[in-house]
Amino acid sequence: MKTKNSSTLAVGIDVHKKRHYARVKIRQTREIISPILKIYNSKRGLDFLLEKVNHLMEKYQAKGVIFALEPTGIYWKPLGYALHDRGCFVHLVNPVQVHYKRKQEDPAANKNDKIDPGLICDLVCDGKSNPARFMLGIFRLLQKRERR
Repeated sequence: MKTKNSSTLAVGIDVHKKRHYARVKIRQTREIISPILKIYNSKRGLDFLLEKVNHLMEKYQAKGVIFALEPTGIYWKPLGYALHDRGCFVHLVNPVQVHYKRKQEDPAANKNDKIDPGLICDLVCDGKSNPARFMLGIFRLLQKRERR
């Protein structure tokens, strides 16, 4: 634990249908501070993730957290909205950038759910992510109604 008084943590999440994989790094130094976290796509899984992140924030005296998701398919939306509703900063990372970052790191590497969360964190540290835009209020209700 060599890094104290860091200001921001980056949480990279590789989103899937039933479970997600996450990794936490210190944004400024890119130091990995957690093993791969396996999170189930449920309220308990979200609570587990937030509990782990809060523990790491206290341990490393971080002042903020950025959750970064790779928005493939529709599976990122429930997690993204749940994090947003709890007041978390949510960023999205282009899946093509993750692919190219993986090829840049190790050209022989195949897609691996345990590698991608770290790559997503690195892209956030590089500033290659965008804040997520969520529909709020009446627009969110209209969106749900239109899909029925």
